[in-house]
Parts: sequence; C-alpha cells; structure tokens
Amino acid sequence: MGCLPLITAIMPLFESIDKLPLGSRALVAVNSNNLFAIINLLGVRQGNDQLPCEPGRACVPCIDNSCFPEGFDGLWVLTLNKETKQHQLLWLKY
Repeated sequence: MGCLPLITAIMPLFESIDKLPLGSRALVAVNSNNLFAIINLLGVRQGNDQLPCEPGRACVPCIDNSCFPEGFDGLWVLTLNKETKQHQLLWLKY
C-alpha cells in the first residue's frame, strides 16, 4: 500500500514516455523521490541479491527514495531498446 501514491503520481509521465515513437529523444526532469521508480517502469530492472545493482549494470538499486544518493549531482541517461529489451543506463555525477 505504501507505494500506491508514488505509482499514481508517476503513471502519466511513464505513459507519455512509453508512447514516444522509436528513435525519439526526451529530456525528463523529476524529483529524486520518483526517479528510480520511473526508470524501473520503463524496463530497467531493480537490483536484487542474485543480481545486485553494481556500477556498469543497467539496473536501479531501489524503486523508492530509500537508496537515493545524497546531493543533487546526478544525471541519468537512459537509452531504451524496446526491440531487444537491452537498455543502457548511464549514471553521471557532476
């Protein structure tokens, strides 16, 4: 039940991004509370004990704000490949 308001809040944004035609590019700015949940809905898996979310892997460490890093120095570049489901997630710090 705790995740329901979060999902309700991000569904319109997820649906808009998901409906973009192949080859589209979008710049999306969101608050940190929703970032990993949106990336997860778009197809990037959540890390777990068997496949942890380590540097170089396309995954999110959690889908809530419990694992979001401190500060405002992150930029995430997500490249979706809907055909192969091989997504690329680049996490930059500035």
